[in-house]
Formats: sequence, structure tokens, C-alpha cells
Amino acid sequence: MNVSFDARTLFFSYRRKDEKHWHLWRIGADGSGLQQLTDGPFYDISPCLMPDGDVVFVSTRRFGYTLCQPGPASNLHVMAPDGGNIRCVSMNTLSDMSPQMLPDGRVLFTRWEYIDRDLTFRQSLWTQYPDGTVYQLYFGNTVRDVGTFWQARPLPGCSDRVVATFAPHHNFPHGAIGLIDRSYGPEGPKGKGFVYITKEFPAIGDGRHEWAYRDPFPLSETSFLCSYGGGGLRRYRLYLLDSTDRKHLVYDDPATNCFFPIPLQPVAV
Repeated sequence: MNVSFDARTLFFSYRRKDEKHWHLWRIGADGSGLQQLTDGPFYDISPCLMPDGDVVFVSTRRFGYTLCQPGPASNLHVMAPDGGNIRCVSMNTLSDMSPQMLPDGRVLFTRWEYIDRDLTFRQSLWTQYPDGTVYQLYFGNTVRDVGTFWQARPLPGCSDRVVATFAPHHNFPHGAIGLIDRSYGPEGPKGKGFVYITKEFPAIGDGRHEWAYRDPFPLSETSFLCSYGGGGLRRYRLYLLDSTDRKHLVYDDPATNCFFPIPLQPVAV
């Protein structure tokens, strides 16, 4: 889920229990104006509003297939805010995921690919412009400490520093919360190019971390919202986390899991 720059609209993906495919929706932050934006035999997820008013999202509507899985490939697409004028802007033969906007106008996203990678550590961060041009590595194509860098969001006002979930490739998409600093280059070493905030998981590799961290959202350079499922409770709760690994419980529902904390506050573009 993502929020509009004026904090008045939420964009999200939803699937009714009698449907097979996920579609994109929008709703006012006050609960009004629910509107379905996409339909058809496609999986549409991860909508993110861009400064020009269009929405970048992930979809299987290109009808590609992954190289080592039976499922469809997913690519970045762009559409008008009402769901019209959909066009594909990436041609990955595997999967793109979790797009977010950088302050400099590029789209930051996770790309699953095999170029100069092995079979385990293969999901790194890439960028492109909204029209699909200037496609290039952002960080981590040869890093082997982390299987997957994903859910990356820029620190406020920064295009070269992001917070992300450090996760495995073959297991649950949960793990540690960490910072990535591009000033050390696109393959910066552990401790400089990428730094673990949550010391509970000092290395991720391709291991199983079912009740760990996910969904980081930066409030500042040192303060983050996130979801955490550990501590022996085995359910996800919402926390405020700082860069020294101190966390404070924000919300917990004993009856269910809670994910994707996002502040409802306007952002200048």
C-alpha cells in the first residue's frame, strides 16, 4: 500500500475471496470514494503514485513466465490515476517488485535476475525512469550476505540512502531492517554500503526467518516504522524503530497480524 503526496488517498491491491487475481484500488484516507482501478486475468500489485499523477505498479499482464518457476513474470507498468492508459515499462524475464519513487524522479525497485548472480543471492535493487529509460543497478548485484533487498524506501530527501528489508530468496520475505548507502558504490561492503539496524538477525543469507522484520517506512534518517513478528508472540505488530535498534510498540491486535505502517502526512514533491 502507498499514500498520495497530499495524504488524502490510499492506493492498494485487493482480491475478493471468490476471485483469483489481485487488482488495484484506491480509497480516500477518510474511507470514502472506494474505486477499483484495474481488472482482467492479471495480478496487479504494489501501486505507487508518481509526481506527475500517474501510478507505477507491478503486473503480470505482459504474459511472460519466470525461468525457474511455473508462475508468470511480473513487470513494472504505468497507468493514469483512474486506471486508464496502462503501458509496460520494463521487460524483465523474471520479476520486478516493490516500486517506490526516489526524490530525483527515478523509480527504485527490486529486480529478480540471473546476470552475474548465482541461484540463491539474486534479488537486488535497480532504478529506471518512469518511462522505462536509463535502466541500471542501484545496489547489491553481487552481495552474498543478503538474498533479497526489497521494500526499499528512500530516507526523507535522499536519493542515495534507503531503508530496506533484508530477506532471503527461497523462504519467507521477512528478515532484518537495514540501511543502504550508495555513496560507497553499488556494491558497497557490509558495514558501509549496507548496515543492519536490527541486530537480532546479524546475517540473512537464504535462511528461514518466519517471525522477523518487514515493511520499513522512514520517518527521518534515524527513525522508522516497521512490522515485527518476533519476541515469542508469533504475530506481526507495528513498531517504531530507531537506528540504534531500539524499538517501541505502536500497535498490536492479539487477534491478527498487522503490516505496512504508513504515516498519513503530506509530502512535498
